[in-house]
Amino acid sequence: RSRTGSLLRLQEQLDTAAKGTYVLGRDLDTVSHLVARLSDGIERENAMARCCAERFPVQEMVNQLRRSCSSSRKLVEELEEHVCLCLATIHRARVLVI
Repeated sequence: RSRTGSLLRLQEQLDTAAKGTYVLGRDLDTVSHLVARLSDGIERENAMARCCAERFPVQEMVNQLRRSCSSSRKLVEELEEHVCLCLATIHRARVLVI
């Protein structure tokens, strides 16, 4: 009987680990998409800076880069939030399995 109880407990732990792994996988996919969006945004900003430097007065270039950097800043904040969620998910799953 205690062997059956141990097996049931082990099954519960494995189920919990599987659920945590699934959630973490989804979170990491989200982080991956955010990193790709941020990378694309930074590349756009670099291209814009080169283009503006050649064609526009300095003040116009500064205004364009401010708008663009604001968008990147929001992406960085969103990325930070999702990384924190991933770490919390890992911690919860560890606690539940242990």
